[in-house]
Amino acid sequence: MPQAKFVVLSKELRGQSFELRERMYTIGRVEAADICIPDSTISSSHAEIHYNDGEYKVVDLGSSNGTRVNGARFTGEHELKHSDVLQVGEVELMLDNPNSTEARVVETRTNISLETNPAMGITELSNLNANHKTHKKASPLANKVFLIIALLLTVVVIVMVFLLLRPE
Repeated sequence: MPQAKFVVLSKELRGQSFELRERMYTIGRVEAADICIPDSTISSSHAEIHYNDGEYKVVDLGSSNGTRVNGARFTGEHELKHSDVLQVGEVELMLDNPNSTEARVVETRTNISLETNPAMGITELSNLNANHKTHKKASPLANKVFLIIALLLTVVVIVMVFLLLRPE
């Protein structure tokens, strides 16, 4: 049976995963934590993950920067579902729980299977960057040419206005 895991979505640790095989984990920035994430926005003992009867719950341990699930800050305990995004400090972790009812294969009324097939999907996303610009910057020469043309057009417009408004 596939194991549930947290997959890091943020910063330098993107793609790193933590398999969840035990009933309880601590999340923190110190090496003593079961899930150690060396980030200054995470408290030494930030949160705990509890597993019981097929459900995962997160407990905030009074962390400085707080704990959020899907962007909503909470105190105390919060249930985690498949694909929920847990934010500890500024680091986001997605719960990938293939054993949950939300993650099971869904069949539509037309009997089309919505099961994922790795052979049909994208296997490498390491070069995907949401901040990447697809357009190129203009060269310094192109900028100069554009500036000269803009200045010439401005002069032409000023001369035309002057000629139209001068008394005859």
